[in-house]
Amino acid sequence: MGIMKFEAEVISRHIIKPASPTPDHLRHYQFSFLDQISPPVYNPLLLFYEFKAKTQPNITEISNHLKTSLAKVLSLYCPLAGQIKGNQHVDCNDNGVPYLEAQVNCKLSDVLVDM
Repeated sequence: MGIMKFEAEVISRHIIKPASPTPDHLRHYQFSFLDQISPPVYNPLLLFYEFKAKTQPNITEISNHLKTSLAKVLSLYCPLAGQIKGNQHVDCNDNGVPYLEAQVNCKLSDVLVDM
C-alpha cells in the first residue's frame, strides 16, 4: 500500500466562548497534586463528517449547531475554556477554544482503506 496524499483547506476559524460567563466563585480551578506532577498533555480532537447533501441539513446549519453545542458544554466545564497558569491552576477566564472547519479533496473512505 502506498501513502495517500491529500490536501486540506481551512474554510473558517473561530474562537468559541462559553454560552454563559463563569461565576466568580469558579474562576480559579486548582490542580491536584497528581495534575501538578504529571507532564503536560495536548489532546487535539479531529472529527470527520460525511456530507450527504440530499439527506442532511446544509453545512452551515451543522456547523452552527456544533458551535452552539460547544458553547453550552464550555459553560458546564469552565476549565476547558480557560488558561493554565503555571503548573498550579486554571484561570477560568472564558477565553474559549479554537474551532476550525476544513475541507479535504478526497473521501474519508479512501483514507480509511489505506490505514
